[in-house]
Amino acid sequence: MSHQDVIAKLVARLEPLKSFTDERRAAVTNSATLVRMEGGQLICREGDRDRYCIYLVKGSVETLSGGQVVKRIDAGTPIAMSPIAEHQPRTLSVRTCEAVGLLRVPRELMSGDAQSGGEESGIALSELDEADDSADDWMTMLLRSPLYSQLPVTNIQQIMAQMESVTLNRGDVIVRQDELGDYFYFLSRGRARVIRQAREGEPPVMLAELSPGVSFGEEALVAGLPRNATVSMLTEGRVMRLAKATFEELILEPTLNRLSWVDAETLVANGARWLDVRFPDEFEDDGLENAVNVPLGMLRMRMSKLDRDAEYVVYCDDGKRSAAGAFLMAGSAFNVHVLDGGITTPDGIDTMDTGELGTGPGASPFDTVLSVSSTPEPEPEATPEPPAPPPTAATEQIDQSAAYALTDKLKEQLSEAVQSRTRAELQTETAQAELRATQEALKSERERAREMAREMQQLRQTLTDIQRQAHDALMRERSVYERELTQAVENLEQALLEKEMVLEVERAKNQEEVARLRRLLEATGKATG
Repeated sequence: MSHQDVIAKLVARLEPLKSFTDERRAAVTNSATLVRMEGGQLICREGDRDRYCIYLVKGSVETLSGGQVVKRIDAGTPIAMSPIAEHQPRTLSVRTCEAVGLLRVPRELMSGDAQSGGEESGIALSELDEADDSADDWMTMLLRSPLYSQLPVTNIQQIMAQMESVTLNRGDVIVRQDELGDYFYFLSRGRARVIRQAREGEPPVMLAELSPGVSFGEEALVAGLPRNATVSMLTEGRVMRLAKATFEELILEPTLNRLSWVDAETLVANGARWLDVRFPDEFEDDGLENAVNVPLGMLRMRMSKLDRDAEYVVYCDDGKRSAAGAFLMAGSAFNVHVLDGGITTPDGIDTMDTGELGTGPGASPFDTVLSVSSTPEPEPEATPEPPAPPPTAATEQIDQSAAYALTDKLKEQLSEAVQSRTRAELQTETAQAELRATQEALKSERERAREMAREMQQLRQTLTDIQRQAHDALMRERSVYERELTQAVENLEQALLEKEMVLEVERAKNQEEVARLRRLLEATGKATG
Protein backbone atom coordinates (compact mmCIF):
# COMPACT_ATOMS: atom_id res chain seq x y z
CA MET A 1 0.00 0.00 0.00
CA SER A 2 1.42 3.38 -1.03
CA HIS A 3 1.94 6.42 1.18
CA GLN A 4 -1.02 8.23 -0.40
CA ASP A 5 -3.28 5.18 0.03
CA VAL A 6 -2.51 5.09 3.77
CA ILE A 7 -3.35 8.79 4.10
CA ALA A 8 -6.55 8.33 2.06
CA LYS A 9 -7.76 5.54 4.38
CA LEU A 10 -6.99 7.68 7.45
CA VAL A 11 -8.84 10.69 5.97
CA ALA A 12 -11.88 8.47 5.42
CA ARG A 13 -12.03 7.70 9.18
CA LEU A 14 -11.20 11.05 10.82
CA GLU A 15 -13.55 13.85 11.81
CA PRO A 16 -14.61 16.02 10.06
CA LEU A 17 -12.57 14.86 7.04
CA LYS A 18 -14.71 11.79 6.37
CA SER A 19 -17.75 14.02 5.78
CA PHE A 20 -15.97 16.04 3.06
CA THR A 21 -16.83 15.68 -0.60
CA ASP A 22 -14.63 13.41 -2.70
CA GLU A 23 -12.89 16.44 -4.23
CA ARG A 24 -12.07 17.96 -0.84
CA ARG A 25 -10.88 14.62 0.56
CA ALA A 26 -8.60 14.24 -2.47
CA ALA A 27 -7.17 17.72 -1.82
CA VAL A 28 -6.54 16.83 1.84
CA THR A 29 -4.92 13.51 0.84
CA ASN A 30 -2.54 15.29 -1.55
CA SER A 31 -1.52 17.95 0.99
CA ALA A 32 -1.49 16.01 4.27
CA THR A 33 1.75 14.60 5.69
CA LEU A 34 2.55 11.67 7.96
CA VAL A 35 5.05 12.54 10.68
CA ARG A 36 6.77 10.34 13.27
CA MET A 37 8.00 11.76 16.59
CA GLU A 38 9.82 10.20 19.52
CA GLY A 39 8.59 10.25 23.11
CA GLY A 40 8.98 13.36 25.25
CA GLN A 41 8.83 15.89 22.38
CA LEU A 42 6.51 18.89 22.10
CA ILE A 43 4.09 18.81 19.18
CA CYS A 44 2.82 22.35 19.80
CA ARG A 45 3.10 24.96 22.53
CA GLU A 46 0.44 26.83 24.45
CA GLY A 47 -0.09 30.25 22.86
CA ASP A 48 1.31 29.25 19.43
CA ARG A 49 -0.42 30.15 16.20
CA ASP A 50 0.01 27.90 13.17
CA ARG A 51 -1.82 26.77 10.06
CA TYR A 52 -2.04 23.03 10.60
CA CYS A 53 -4.47 20.58 12.15
CA ILE A 54 -2.75 17.65 13.88
CA TYR A 55 -4.33 14.17 14.23
CA LEU A 56 -2.97 11.41 16.47
CA VAL A 57 -2.99 8.14 14.48
CA LYS A 58 -0.59 6.03 16.59
CA GLY A 59 0.67 6.08 20.19
CA SER A 60 -0.27 8.39 23.06
CA VAL A 61 0.12 12.09 23.88
CA GLU A 62 -0.72 14.31 26.85
CA THR A 63 -2.04 17.86 26.87
CA LEU A 64 -0.60 20.45 29.27
CA SER A 65 -1.65 23.84 30.59
CA GLY A 66 0.84 25.98 32.46
CA GLY A 67 3.17 23.01 32.57
CA GLN A 68 0.61 20.77 34.29
CA VAL A 69 -0.79 17.64 32.63
CA VAL A 70 -4.47 18.03 31.70
CA LYS A 71 -5.37 14.88 29.79
CA ARG A 72 -3.89 11.81 28.11
CA ILE A 73 -5.05 10.94 24.59
CA ASP A 74 -4.59 7.50 22.99
CA ALA A 75 -4.76 6.78 19.27
CA GLY A 76 -7.94 4.99 18.19
CA THR A 77 -10.13 6.55 20.88
CA PRO A 78 -13.09 8.78 19.91
CA ILE A 79 -11.28 11.96 21.01
CA ALA A 80 -8.33 11.06 18.75
CA MET A 81 -10.63 11.06 15.73
CA SER A 82 -10.64 14.88 15.90
CA PRO A 83 -7.69 17.33 15.72
CA ILE A 84 -5.64 17.75 18.92
CA ALA A 85 -5.75 21.10 20.82
CA GLU A 86 -7.44 22.68 17.85
CA HIS A 87 -8.08 26.26 19.11
CA GLN A 88 -6.00 29.17 17.76
CA PRO A 89 -3.90 30.38 19.41
CA ARG A 90 -3.25 27.01 21.00
CA THR A 91 -4.85 26.85 24.44
CA LEU A 92 -2.85 23.75 25.39
CA SER A 93 0.63 22.35 24.83
CA VAL A 94 0.80 18.78 23.50
CA ARG A 95 3.68 16.41 24.34
CA THR A 96 4.30 12.86 23.15
CA CYS A 97 4.28 10.07 25.77
CA GLU A 98 5.97 7.58 23.42
CA ALA A 99 6.85 7.22 19.76
CA VAL A 100 3.79 8.45 17.87
CA GLY A 101 2.44 8.78 14.35
CA LEU A 102 0.79 12.07 13.39
CA LEU A 103 -1.19 13.25 10.39
CA ARG A 104 -0.70 16.93 9.62
CA VAL A 105 -3.37 18.68 7.50
CA PRO A 106 -3.15 22.33 6.30
CA ARG A 107 -5.78 24.27 8.20
CA GLU A 108 -6.91 26.10 5.06
CA LEU A 109 -8.19 22.81 3.65
CA MET A 110 -10.52 22.38 6.63
CA SER A 111 -12.66 25.33 5.51
CA GLY A 112 -15.27 25.04 2.80
CA ASP A 113 -13.59 27.51 0.41
CA ALA A 114 -10.27 25.69 0.25
CA GLN A 115 -8.97 25.06 -3.25
CA SER A 116 -7.25 21.84 -4.14
CA GLY A 117 -3.97 21.67 -6.00
CA GLY A 118 -2.71 25.01 -4.66
CA GLU A 119 0.70 25.62 -3.22
CA GLU A 120 0.96 24.84 0.47
CA SER A 121 1.72 28.03 2.37
CA GLY A 122 1.36 27.15 6.03
CA ILE A 123 4.14 27.50 8.55
CA ALA A 124 5.87 24.32 9.65
CA LEU A 125 5.65 23.43 13.31
CA SER A 126 9.15 23.73 14.66
CA GLU A 127 9.13 20.26 16.20
CA LEU A 128 7.42 18.52 13.28
CA ASP A 129 8.69 20.07 10.11
CA GLU A 130 11.97 21.86 10.50
CA ALA A 131 13.06 20.88 7.01
CA ASP A 132 9.74 21.20 5.16
CA ASP A 133 10.53 22.75 1.79
CA SER A 134 6.99 24.06 1.41
CA ALA A 135 7.23 26.21 4.55
CA ASP A 136 6.80 29.80 3.41
CA ASP A 137 5.57 31.79 6.38
CA TRP A 138 8.93 33.46 6.86
CA MET A 139 7.67 35.99 9.38
CA THR A 140 6.60 33.33 11.85
CA MET A 141 9.79 31.33 11.32
CA LEU A 142 11.88 34.45 11.84
CA LEU A 143 10.09 35.42 15.04
CA ARG A 144 10.52 31.95 16.53
CA SER A 145 14.28 32.48 16.56
CA PRO A 146 15.64 33.35 20.04
CA LEU A 147 17.58 36.20 18.47
CA TYR A 148 14.57 38.10 17.12
CA SER A 149 12.41 37.47 20.16
CA GLN A 150 14.74 39.84 22.06
CA LEU A 151 14.35 42.78 19.65
CA PRO A 152 12.05 45.73 20.35
CA VAL A 153 8.65 45.59 18.68
CA THR A 154 9.39 48.72 16.65
CA ASN A 155 12.55 47.11 15.25
CA ILE A 156 10.62 43.98 14.26
CA GLN A 157 8.00 46.08 12.49
CA GLN A 158 10.70 47.89 10.52
CA ILE A 159 12.45 44.61 9.67
CA MET A 160 9.22 43.17 8.30
CA ALA A 161 8.64 46.32 6.26
CA GLN A 162 12.15 46.52 4.81
CA MET A 163 12.80 42.83 4.05
CA GLU A 164 13.08 42.29 0.29
CA SER A 165 11.79 39.09 -1.33
CA VAL A 166 13.99 37.46 -4.01
CA THR A 167 12.74 34.45 -5.99
CA LEU A 168 15.52 32.09 -7.10
CA ASN A 169 15.95 29.18 -9.49
CA ARG A 170 17.98 26.05 -8.99
CA GLY A 171 21.69 26.82 -9.28
CA ASP A 172 21.35 30.56 -8.61
CA VAL A 173 24.20 31.94 -6.46
CA ILE A 174 23.03 33.99 -3.47
CA VAL A 175 26.45 34.97 -2.06
CA ARG A 176 29.87 34.30 -3.56
CA GLN A 177 33.11 33.54 -1.72
CA ASP A 178 35.59 36.48 -1.36
CA GLU A 179 32.99 39.11 -2.28
CA LEU A 180 32.14 41.87 0.19
CA GLY A 181 28.96 41.45 2.20
CA ASP A 182 26.04 43.71 1.32
CA TYR A 183 22.94 41.84 2.56
CA PHE A 184 21.73 39.63 5.39
CA TYR A 185 19.67 36.68 4.10
CA PHE A 186 16.86 34.47 5.42
CA LEU A 187 15.94 31.31 3.49
CA SER A 188 12.14 31.12 3.44
CA ARG A 189 11.57 28.41 0.80
CA GLY A 190 13.67 25.77 -0.92
CA ARG A 191 17.07 24.29 -0.10
CA ALA A 192 20.56 25.74 -0.57
CA ARG A 193 24.13 24.49 -0.20
CA VAL A 194 27.25 26.09 1.26
CA ILE A 195 30.58 25.42 -0.48
CA ARG A 196 34.09 26.78 0.03
CA GLN A 197 37.25 26.67 -2.08
CA ALA A 198 40.35 26.37 0.12
CA ARG A 199 42.81 27.37 -2.64
CA GLU A 200 42.60 28.63 -6.18
CA GLY A 201 42.52 25.73 -8.62
CA GLU A 202 41.22 23.23 -6.08
CA PRO A 203 37.66 21.87 -6.26
CA PRO A 204 35.19 23.44 -3.81
CA VAL A 205 34.10 21.50 -0.72
CA MET A 206 30.48 21.31 0.41
CA LEU A 207 30.19 22.46 4.03
CA ALA A 208 26.46 22.35 4.73
CA GLU A 209 22.95 22.17 3.31
CA LEU A 210 20.48 24.86 4.35
CA SER A 211 16.72 24.42 4.87
CA PRO A 212 13.90 26.97 5.30
CA GLY A 213 14.17 29.02 8.48
CA VAL A 214 17.97 29.42 8.32
CA SER A 215 19.62 32.85 8.16
CA PHE A 216 23.09 33.45 6.74
CA GLY A 217 25.47 36.15 5.57
CA GLU A 218 25.77 37.94 8.91
CA GLU A 219 29.45 37.08 9.53
CA ALA A 220 30.72 39.17 6.62
CA LEU A 221 28.51 42.10 7.64
CA VAL A 222 29.46 42.03 11.32
CA ALA A 223 33.19 41.33 10.95
CA GLY A 224 33.63 43.49 7.85
CA LEU A 225 35.34 40.60 6.06
CA PRO A 226 34.81 39.11 2.58
CA ARG A 227 32.37 36.21 2.25
CA ASN A 228 34.09 33.01 3.42
CA ALA A 229 31.89 30.66 1.35
CA THR A 230 29.49 30.48 -1.60
CA VAL A 231 25.78 29.79 -1.08
CA SER A 232 23.70 28.60 -4.05
CA MET A 233 20.23 27.11 -4.48
CA LEU A 234 19.76 23.35 -4.75
CA THR A 235 16.08 23.82 -5.66
CA GLU A 236 13.79 26.60 -6.66
CA GLY A 237 13.07 28.82 -3.68
CA ARG A 238 12.98 32.23 -2.14
CA VAL A 239 15.12 34.31 0.22
CA MET A 240 14.30 37.43 2.20
CA ARG A 241 17.15 39.92 2.42
CA LEU A 242 17.96 42.99 4.48
CA ALA A 243 20.50 45.66 3.49
CA LYS A 244 23.69 45.92 5.56
CA ALA A 245 22.96 49.34 7.08
CA THR A 246 19.45 48.30 8.07
CA PHE A 247 20.72 45.01 9.48
CA GLU A 248 23.31 46.81 11.63
CA GLU A 249 20.78 49.35 12.91
CA LEU A 250 17.77 47.12 13.57
CA ILE A 251 19.32 43.72 14.40
CA LEU A 252 23.04 43.83 15.13
CA GLU A 253 23.42 46.73 17.56
CA PRO A 254 20.31 45.92 19.67
CA THR A 255 21.54 42.31 19.90
CA LEU A 256 25.17 42.89 20.89
CA ASN A 257 25.80 43.58 24.56
CA ARG A 258 29.09 45.49 24.37
CA LEU A 259 31.30 45.77 27.46
CA SER A 260 34.29 47.91 28.34
CA TRP A 261 37.44 46.19 29.57
CA VAL A 262 36.66 47.10 33.20
CA ASP A 263 33.09 45.82 33.01
CA ALA A 264 34.19 42.63 31.22
CA GLU A 265 36.86 41.92 33.86
CA THR A 266 34.28 42.42 36.60
CA LEU A 267 31.87 40.06 34.88
CA VAL A 268 34.55 37.38 34.47
CA ALA A 269 35.55 37.79 38.11
CA ASN A 270 31.92 37.02 38.99
CA GLY A 271 31.86 33.76 37.04
CA ALA A 272 31.60 34.63 33.33
CA ARG A 273 34.01 33.00 30.86
CA TRP A 274 36.33 34.47 28.22
CA LEU A 275 35.81 33.11 24.69
CA ASP A 276 38.59 33.82 22.15
CA VAL A 277 37.38 33.50 18.52
CA ARG A 278 40.80 34.05 16.88
CA PHE A 279 43.00 31.44 15.22
CA PRO A 280 44.88 29.09 17.59
CA ASP A 281 48.28 30.65 16.83
CA GLU A 282 46.92 34.10 17.73
CA PHE A 283 45.44 32.69 20.92
CA GLU A 284 48.81 31.16 21.86
CA ASP A 285 50.54 34.52 21.41
CA ASP A 286 48.43 36.63 23.75
CA GLY A 287 45.26 34.77 24.74
CA LEU A 288 43.73 35.78 28.06
CA GLU A 289 44.15 33.54 31.08
CA ASN A 290 41.53 30.77 31.43
CA ALA A 291 39.97 31.72 28.08
CA VAL A 292 38.36 29.13 25.78
CA ASN A 293 39.57 29.25 22.15
CA VAL A 294 37.02 28.49 19.41
CA PRO A 295 37.95 30.05 16.03
CA LEU A 296 35.10 31.97 14.41
CA GLY A 297 35.05 29.62 11.41
CA MET A 298 34.46 26.65 13.73
CA LEU A 299 32.01 28.33 16.11
CA ARG A 300 28.81 27.09 14.45
CA MET A 301 30.03 23.50 14.55
CA ARG A 302 31.41 23.62 18.12
CA MET A 303 28.66 25.72 19.69
CA SER A 304 26.84 22.61 20.86
CA LYS A 305 29.83 21.77 23.08
CA LEU A 306 29.70 25.09 24.95
CA ASP A 307 27.94 25.30 28.32
CA ARG A 308 24.55 26.91 27.73
CA ASP A 309 24.21 27.75 31.41
CA ALA A 310 27.42 29.79 31.39
CA GLU A 311 27.84 33.50 30.64
CA TYR A 312 30.43 34.33 27.96
CA VAL A 313 32.48 37.40 27.06
CA VAL A 314 33.72 37.05 23.47
CA TYR A 315 36.88 38.85 22.31
CA CYS A 316 39.35 39.08 19.43
CA ASP A 317 41.99 41.61 18.30
CA ASP A 318 39.80 44.49 17.18
CA GLY A 319 36.25 43.52 18.12
CA LYS A 320 35.05 42.56 14.63
CA ARG A 321 35.32 38.77 14.76
CA SER A 322 34.13 38.77 18.35
CA ALA A 323 31.04 40.76 17.35
CA ALA A 324 30.27 38.14 14.67
CA GLY A 325 30.80 35.33 17.18
CA ALA A 326 28.61 36.97 19.81
CA PHE A 327 25.86 37.50 17.23
CA LEU A 328 25.93 33.81 16.26
CA MET A 329 25.76 32.77 19.91
CA ALA A 330 22.92 35.19 20.65
CA GLY A 331 21.00 33.57 17.79
CA SER A 332 21.35 30.26 19.64
CA ALA A 333 20.06 31.73 22.92
CA PHE A 334 23.44 31.97 24.71
CA ASN A 335 23.98 34.56 27.44
CA VAL A 336 26.79 36.39 25.65
CA HIS A 337 28.63 39.74 25.70
CA VAL A 338 31.35 41.17 23.46
CA LEU A 339 34.50 43.04 24.53
CA ASP A 340 34.14 46.38 22.78
CA GLY A 341 37.16 47.18 20.61
CA GLY A 342 39.03 43.91 21.25
CA ILE A 343 42.33 43.55 23.08
CA THR A 344 44.78 45.27 20.69
CA THR A 345 43.03 48.56 19.94
CA PRO A 346 42.98 51.89 21.83
CA ASP A 347 39.87 50.65 23.61
CA GLY A 348 41.53 47.38 24.62
CA ILE A 349 44.14 46.33 27.13
CA ASP A 350 47.37 46.06 25.10
CA THR A 351 47.95 49.77 24.38
CA MET A 352 50.40 51.82 26.48
CA ASP A 353 51.60 55.39 26.07
CA THR A 354 55.05 55.51 24.50
CA GLY A 355 57.08 58.63 23.76
CA GLU A 356 60.56 59.75 22.86
CA LEU A 357 63.09 59.60 25.66
CA GLY A 358 63.83 62.96 27.15
CA THR A 359 61.63 65.82 28.15
CA GLY A 360 59.50 65.97 25.03
CA PRO A 361 55.83 64.90 24.74
CA GLY A 362 55.23 61.33 25.89
CA ALA A 363 58.35 61.13 28.07
CA SER A 364 57.95 59.57 31.47
CA PRO A 365 59.08 61.28 34.69
CA PHE A 366 61.97 58.80 34.86
CA ASP A 367 63.12 59.82 31.37
CA THR A 368 63.02 63.47 32.47
CA VAL A 369 65.22 62.66 35.46
CA LEU A 370 67.71 60.89 33.17
CA SER A 371 67.67 63.79 30.78
CA VAL A 372 68.31 66.33 33.49
CA SER A 373 70.91 64.25 35.31
CA SER A 374 72.84 63.59 32.09
CA THR A 375 73.23 67.34 31.32
CA PRO A 376 76.86 68.37 32.03
CA GLU A 377 77.24 70.81 34.90
CA PRO A 378 78.69 74.22 33.93
CA GLU A 379 82.35 74.68 34.83
CA PRO A 380 83.09 77.45 37.36
CA GLU A 381 84.41 80.66 35.85
CA ALA A 382 88.13 81.18 36.25
CA THR A 383 89.12 83.96 38.64
CA PRO A 384 91.44 86.41 36.88
CA GLU A 385 94.95 86.50 38.40
CA PRO A 386 96.41 89.81 39.41
CA PRO A 387 98.95 91.22 36.92
CA ALA A 388 102.57 90.21 37.52
CA PRO A 389 104.91 92.85 38.79
CA PRO A 390 107.37 94.25 36.24
CA PRO A 391 110.61 92.28 36.02
CA THR A 392 113.68 93.49 37.80
CA ALA A 393 117.38 92.69 37.39
CA ALA A 394 117.29 90.37 40.36
CA THR A 395 114.42 88.36 39.08
CA GLU A 396 115.99 88.05 35.62
CA GLN A 397 118.82 86.09 37.20
CA ILE A 398 117.43 82.59 37.22
CA ASP A 399 119.14 79.89 39.13
CA GLN A 400 120.58 77.48 36.60
CA SER A 401 119.93 74.48 38.84
CA ALA A 402 116.31 75.46 39.22
CA ALA A 403 116.01 75.65 35.42
CA TYR A 404 117.41 72.16 35.03
CA ALA A 405 115.01 70.87 37.67
CA LEU A 406 112.09 72.57 35.92
CA THR A 407 113.19 71.08 32.57
CA ASP A 408 113.37 67.58 34.02
CA LYS A 409 109.95 68.02 35.57
CA LEU A 410 108.49 69.18 32.27
CA LYS A 411 110.08 66.20 30.49
CA GLU A 412 108.56 63.89 33.08
CA GLN A 413 105.13 65.44 32.61
CA LEU A 414 105.52 65.19 28.82
CA SER A 415 106.48 61.51 29.09
CA GLU A 416 103.50 60.81 31.31
CA ALA A 417 101.24 62.64 28.86
CA VAL A 418 102.60 60.56 25.94
CA GLN A 419 102.05 57.35 27.90
CA SER A 420 98.54 58.45 28.85
CA ARG A 421 97.81 59.24 25.23
CA THR A 422 99.17 55.84 24.14
CA ARG A 423 97.03 54.08 26.73
CA ALA A 424 94.01 56.10 25.64
CA GLU A 425 94.61 55.19 22.00
CA LEU A 426 94.94 51.52 22.93
CA GLN A 427 91.74 51.70 24.95
CA THR A 428 90.00 53.47 22.06
CA GLU A 429 91.12 50.81 19.59
CA THR A 430 89.99 48.07 21.98
CA ALA A 431 86.62 49.76 22.49
CA GLN A 432 86.20 50.21 18.72
CA ALA A 433 87.03 46.54 18.14
CA GLU A 434 84.53 45.50 20.80
CA LEU A 435 81.95 47.85 19.27
CA ARG A 436 82.53 46.36 15.81
CA ALA A 437 82.21 42.85 17.25
CA THR A 438 79.02 43.83 19.07
CA GLN A 439 77.60 45.39 15.90
CA GLU A 440 78.44 42.27 13.91
CA ALA A 441 76.83 40.08 16.58
CA LEU A 442 73.78 42.34 16.66
CA LYS A 443 73.53 42.24 12.89
CA SER A 444 73.79 38.46 12.97
CA GLU A 445 71.10 38.26 15.66
CA ARG A 446 68.86 40.53 13.65
CA GLU A 447 69.26 38.34 10.57
CA ARG A 448 68.56 35.31 12.68
CA ALA A 449 65.47 36.96 14.17
CA ARG A 450 64.22 37.86 10.67
CA GLU A 451 64.78 34.29 9.51
CA MET A 452 62.95 32.95 12.55
CA ALA A 453 60.11 35.39 11.89
CA ARG A 454 59.87 34.21 8.28
CA GLU A 455 59.88 30.58 9.42
CA MET A 456 57.24 31.36 12.05
CA GLN A 457 55.09 33.04 9.42
CA GLN A 458 55.46 30.02 7.15
CA LEU A 459 54.59 27.70 10.03
CA ARG A 460 51.53 29.79 10.87
CA GLN A 461 50.42 29.72 7.24
CA THR A 462 51.03 25.97 7.07
CA LEU A 463 49.10 25.44 10.29
CA THR A 464 46.24 27.61 8.99
CA ASP A 465 46.17 25.64 5.74
CA ILE A 466 46.18 22.34 7.63
CA GLN A 467 43.37 23.55 9.88
CA ARG A 468 41.31 24.67 6.90
CA GLN A 469 41.95 21.43 5.02
CA ALA A 470 41.07 19.39 8.10
CA HIS A 471 37.93 21.44 8.64
CA ASP A 472 36.90 21.09 4.99
CA ALA A 473 37.52 17.35 5.05
CA LEU A 474 35.62 16.99 8.31
CA MET A 475 32.69 19.02 7.03
CA ARG A 476 32.65 17.05 3.77
CA GLU A 477 32.66 13.70 5.55
CA ARG A 478 30.14 14.93 8.09
CA SER A 479 27.83 16.24 5.38
CA VAL A 480 27.96 12.97 3.44
CA TYR A 481 27.43 10.92 6.60
CA GLU A 482 24.54 13.07 7.81
CA ARG A 483 22.82 12.93 4.43
CA GLU A 484 23.18 9.15 4.20
CA LEU A 485 22.12 8.65 7.81
CA THR A 486 19.18 11.04 7.53
CA GLN A 487 18.00 9.41 4.33
CA ALA A 488 18.31 5.92 5.81
CA VAL A 489 16.44 6.92 8.98
CA GLU A 490 13.71 8.68 7.02
CA ASN A 491 13.27 5.70 4.70
CA LEU A 492 13.13 3.32 7.65
CA GLU A 493 10.70 5.46 9.62
CA GLN A 494 8.48 6.01 6.58
CA ALA A 495 8.37 2.30 5.80
CA LEU A 496 7.67 1.46 9.43
CA LEU A 497 4.97 4.10 9.72
CA GLU A 498 3.29 2.99 6.53
CA LYS A 499 3.28 -0.62 7.66
CA GLU A 500 1.86 0.41 11.00
CA MET A 501 -0.80 2.47 9.28
CA VAL A 502 -1.67 -0.46 7.01
CA LEU A 503 -2.03 -2.70 10.06
CA GLU A 504 -4.20 -0.10 11.78
CA VAL A 505 -6.43 0.22 8.75
CA GLU A 506 -6.66 -3.55 8.25
CA ARG A 507 -7.40 -4.02 11.94
CA ALA A 508 -10.21 -1.48 11.72
CA LYS A 509 -11.57 -3.21 8.64
CA ASN A 510 -11.41 -6.57 10.40
CA GLN A 511 -13.23 -5.16 13.40
CA GLU A 512 -15.92 -3.74 11.15
CA GLU A 513 -16.19 -7.07 9.28
CA VAL A 514 -16.50 -8.99 12.56
CA ALA A 515 -19.21 -6.61 13.72
CA ARG A 516 -21.05 -7.06 10.43
CA LEU A 517 -20.82 -10.87 10.67
CA ARG A 518 -22.11 -10.77 14.24
CA ARG A 519 -25.07 -8.67 13.20
CA LEU A 520 -25.69 -11.07 10.32
CA LEU A 521 -25.53 -14.09 12.66
CA GLU A 522 -27.85 -12.43 15.11
CA ALA A 523 -30.28 -11.60 12.33
CA THR A 524 -30.03 -15.17 11.01
CA GLY A 525 -30.59 -16.58 14.50
CA LYS A 526 -33.65 -14.43 15.00
CA ALA A 527 -35.00 -15.42 11.61
CA THR A 528 -34.39 -19.12 12.33
CA GLY A 529 -35.88 -18.89 15.81
